Amino acid sequence: MANGDDVKQIQFKVMDLDWSEVQGAPIIPCNVFVAQGLHTGHLLNCGFTDPPIKMRDAQAASDVKVRPGVRISMTREDAQMLLAVLQENLNATTEKQ
Repeated sequence: MANGDDVKQIQFKVMDLDWSEVQGAPIIPCNVFVAQGLHTGHLLNCGFTDPPIKMRDAQAASDVKVRPGVRISMTREDAQMLLAVLQENLNATTEKQ
């Protein structure tokens, strides 16, 4: 993996799901995100800028070229589950540091 992380077999505690196929999916580095509300839920746009910068550092929006990574459409319930999974992961990794 590009950032040196050792990707282990994913174990998802909440549901009994088989995540073995995820290991073959490409890992796309993303460091900028924007969410859009839709009538049917939410759209999460993930992209990459090089070098990573804060939006306040750009003089104008056109100064920052974002390469698209992935666009994820989800329901409100899916978005809430994603937030919970991310928070659990942040908590778990913070405790280890």
